[in-house]
Amino acid sequence: MNASSHPSVSETLAVLERLRATLREFCAREARLNRDCSAESAKLRQQFEQASAELEAQVSAELAQGQAAFAAEKQKLDLAHERRKSHIHRAYQQFKQRRRWPAQVRDPA
Repeated sequence: MNASSHPSVSETLAVLERLRATLREFCAREARLNRDCSAESAKLRQQFEQASAELEAQVSAELAQGQAAFAAEKQKLDLAHERRKSHIHRAYQQFKQRRRWPAQVRDPA
């Protein structure tokens, strides 16, 4: 077949058959690639969800641990504050009694 002549019917049918075969191959490859992509996406989604759940559990555990440590430290500091407050109150009461005592001794009226 050259540029000035038309292809024969058999040549045209052969070209069409090759075109159909090539098209079938492309369609099959596209379907295979779509399946592979879907499978990979599903696998990655499942890995992401698992990692997300593990991270959420870890964060929850660390948060609970942090809250427990905070509560324990707060209780310790509250107790120290109450002791200090009580000590200051007792010292103030003793100071008031001492301040009045010399006046009572000097002025027994």
